[in-house]
Amino acid sequence: MNRGQAAMEFISSYGWALVVVLVSLSTLAYFGLFDTGRFIPNTCFFETGIDCVDYRLNDGGLTFGFYNNFGRKLYDVNITVITNYGDCNESVYIGIVPNTERSPAVDFCTDKTFPGKVSGKLFLEFTFEDEVITHVMPGTFALRKE
Repeated sequence: MNRGQAAMEFISSYGWALVVVLVSLSTLAYFGLFDTGRFIPNTCFFETGIDCVDYRLNDGGLTFGFYNNFGRKLYDVNITVITNYGDCNESVYIGIVPNTERSPAVDFCTDKTFPGKVSGKLFLEFTFEDEVITHVMPGTFALRKE
């Protein structure tokens, strides 16, 4: 056997092994084995004074609620949700949230079907007791479907 024939047999036999490995890895990737997003937890953040406590994404849409840590009662509370997909931009009026209490959990975009992951921005508009200035507190969220 000459050297050229030995080289061709080596390349062809190991080439087939390489093709089998690549096909199996691509099949596993296609079915989501390497999807690192499933290990990332749901997140919801506001600036200091507001804590997200109820947040989730399911077939019924997005749900958000918060906890008032300002030390003062919040009046005329309005939450706005804007997703990065552009298909959900809704505002819901809550009313009054007393100091150190939870707001009611509010559902958004109940008529929409979302993919497995959704992220976006939250805006909490409110006034403090004995004030007329409307404050706007931005927040962010990243949710996976339950």
